[in-house]
Amino acid sequence: MKIIRSIETLNKALNYNFGTAKKFEFFRRKDNRCFRFCLYDGKNYDDLYVYLQNGDDQISIFPEYKMKVGEWYNINGESKCVRIYMGSLDIIISDNPYLVNNENAYFIAFNMEVARWILENYPGVYLKHLYEVVHNKSKATNYDTIEALEVVSANPYYGKGNVWFLPAKFRDLHINVQQIPEEIVDSYLHEEECYQQYRVFEENGLKGVKPYGFDDDVIVNPEYEEIILENKRAYLKNKEGYWAEFNLVSRTLKCDFIYDSIEFDASKGYVCGYISNKKTILHSKYISKRPLIFHQDNCYGLITDSGNVILEAKYDWIQSIGERYEIFCDGKYGLADSFGNLKLNCIYSEIKFPTETCPLIFVCKDDKWGIVDINGQVYADFEYDSPDEETLIQATNEYINKQYRKRKLISTVVMRRNPKEGKILMKLKDFNREFTIHRRNLPKEVYEKVIANYSLSLRYLGLSAINVDDSGELKFSYNDKEKWYYVKKVIDSLSTKKFYETEVVTVLRDRVIVKILELQFKATLLLDGSTLTKGDKITCKVRRKRWPLELILVQPDNYTEEK
Repeated sequence: MKIIRSIETLNKALNYNFGTAKKFEFFRRKDNRCFRFCLYDGKNYDDLYVYLQNGDDQISIFPEYKMKVGEWYNINGESKCVRIYMGSLDIIISDNPYLVNNENAYFIAFNMEVARWILENYPGVYLKHLYEVVHNKSKATNYDTIEALEVVSANPYYGKGNVWFLPAKFRDLHINVQQIPEEIVDSYLHEEECYQQYRVFEENGLKGVKPYGFDDDVIVNPEYEEIILENKRAYLKNKEGYWAEFNLVSRTLKCDFIYDSIEFDASKGYVCGYISNKKTILHSKYISKRPLIFHQDNCYGLITDSGNVILEAKYDWIQSIGERYEIFCDGKYGLADSFGNLKLNCIYSEIKFPTETCPLIFVCKDDKWGIVDINGQVYADFEYDSPDEETLIQATNEYINKQYRKRKLISTVVMRRNPKEGKILMKLKDFNREFTIHRRNLPKEVYEKVIANYSLSLRYLGLSAINVDDSGELKFSYNDKEKWYYVKKVIDSLSTKKFYETEVVTVLRDRVIVKILELQFKATLLLDGSTLTKGDKITCKVRRKRWPLELILVQPDNYTEEK
């Protein structure tokens, strides 16, 4: 992205009225992230959704019924949707002083000299400064005199600050930048930027961290070979060549010195650490409050941010894969979840993940590859010489059909709607497979709502009943989706402490199917039904609140809960 600072950008900084825009994008240089803004006018929800999501289906936008007409909505640096009040726009502008257009970033702040010229030539105008707005708990000062600016300039932080801004009420002044003296414009064009809150300093060949502009306050003592600053975190490299994460706000180490190297891509919102050439995601814009890897007695485990050990330090190393953790012990691989639960024992010679979110995993045992899910259930036997894409497709189909038989909805994403052809293009979220829903697959009133409104399309189609037919094609069933939602709603309404009157519908060898009379809903009794006959009225309690629903018999007396 090209950074542009010119007299035209100064004109934008002084005169651009963001209240007249429908949408715009800001670039924050200190961490290379973009922030997108869009005004909701009551009719542009689809356009707003597409603009803010920007092709990233991980971003969740507010449903339309929660939107407020006349309000701004923003996707921030953590890829979260936020409602912005009109009065806050200037503060947002000051914290993100680069306006993006056609892959160019236009600097739209101005410096102390320009601020002084404005106050001299436009009586009644006042200015604000970024540092006070962002960091002060009290209300930021309105600077409306040259004397006030002279006091501010004595502060070392403000002295480098070209982040002044005009409140919105003064943006209709139409300040003529051509009238600003050439030497003042030149000072603006060559002003040193101050966009980092912290800075690395060096003493005796070693590095530390201080707040920018405050040399008396040392956050990290100069004891480290290298330091990388990333937002409010620092990554420190010690004399032995290992890295650790340091929180600049709490001023504490967040992990041991266990990483061989660190890399980060702020524009994509993640930081990675490497242990023995294995990548571990330390921070991601999609994953929050993930456990930390800790080191103890030459072994690795997982610990929460509050210090609770959730996976004992007994593994040779650990690396994160999305929200899961690949573990390694005695030359074998296994898998743990983000709660510290062991999902796969360390019995595999190698593990490969099709995607970070895919529930199926390639695993190798005795030099042969197979496919298992995260609970160890086998979906492809160990008979392949290498991970095979065709085998994965077959295993995926089997997985989807097992979910279908269990009445479990699959995570899907609405990609495009084509009202002319009567089609909706969808995608399986975890497997990245596309399929089409035709007009005939939906009730007329549902199809019309889905086509008319993107928010409603997500509401009706966001989770779907999907199975795979004999030819391998994905099949969607709206009727099943609605039935399953009804079943879930009924099951959720049941109480495990309540007695329910039921009637026997079917007697089988090892179970009895009954109907809960007050709900007209069928459930299963797991017992020998030889003494019961169709039509018998019996009293039951809920044993398992999931599909298929299971009850236990509390009457007649010759049946007990134990049996």
